[in-house]
Parts: sequence; structure tokens; C-alpha cells
Amino acid sequence: GILVTAKMFTMAVDAWAKSGESGAANRAESILQHMNTLHQKSGNANFKPTTEIFNAVINSWARSGDQIAPTRAEQILDWMDKLYQSGNADVKPD
Repeated sequence: GILVTAKMFTMAVDAWAKSGESGAANRAESILQHMNTLHQKSGNANFKPTTEIFNAVINSWARSGDQIAPTRAEQILDWMDKLYQSGNADVKPD
């Protein structure tokens, strides 16, 4: 089988961000949430969200043009910051 990595999740999110499709930001965010759930349930480091995937999701909202985009981007940044403040150095906001 194929070993799924954090980089693969990030590539999928980035593809949604660049797609220009309606609902792409929601799909990108769903991938991040799914990845986070997988990591929490399994402890598998391949599913641990990173700064890169958070940035890709924030970028997808920024590109979406959706009216809720600024709010969602800020909420995701807040989530990222809370994880970092709780000791997760892999999601340091940049």
C-alpha cells in the first residue's frame, strides 16, 4: 500500500486552494480536520498537521472570495496558535 504522509495531505489542500472551484476552501479545511482526527486517534506522526497544511488551508480561504473567508482564516490561525501555545512546535505560525 501507499504510505500517506503530511506532505500528501498538504498537496491535496493546496490543489483545492488553487482550483478556484466553489466550496474549495471548505473541502481544504475538511482535509485538515480529517487529518487532525486521524492523528488524534492513531498518534501516527504521518497524520500530524504541520504549519504548511494550516497555511495552505488559510490560503484556500483567502483565495475563495467567500464572505466568511476572513473569519474562517482567523479561526484557523487561532486554532493553529492554540496548538503551538500548548507545545506543538510543528504548527508554529509564520
